[in-house]
Amino acid sequence: MPVDVGLTGSYESHLAQGDRELPHGFQALVKAKQVVQLAAEHGIPGDGVTEVVAAASAGDTPESDAFLDAFADRLARGVAAVSVIIDPGLVVLGGDVAKAGGPKLAERVQAATARIAPNVTEVAMGTVEGSPVVRGALLHALERARDEVFSSTV
Repeated sequence: MPVDVGLTGSYESHLAQGDRELPHGFQALVKAKQVVQLAAEHGIPGDGVTEVVAAASAGDTPESDAFLDAFADRLARGVAAVSVIIDPGLVVLGGDVAKAGGPKLAERVQAATARIAPNVTEVAMGTVEGSPVVRGALLHALERARDEVFSSTV
């Protein structure tokens, strides 16, 4: 049975936590520094990943389109890896970077995923404001706490 999986775009938080640079794998493709560098290679100026993704999404130039395609190809590798293991059926892009990319980015990620994943995975934009992962965790914890408190009194 397919399940919903959320991927957040909190690239800056990785840098703030001081994790080391990985010269390989998915992180080597999607960390903030690499995405900003990819944008610069396509003529999209900016210092932060959210800034360059928003600029490209707002742009209507061949360079903007080429950057969004290249970034979507990178994100699709992660989506395809998840879909091979758990067949989610739906992957929701959330967070500031995904919001900055908007539907243009989501459509490209879905198309890129379809080219490389063995199963069909829909890619959609999340609609939860703020931090969807934290919010989901809090709602889940609250539900469990309620169940435990109220089930023990009956």
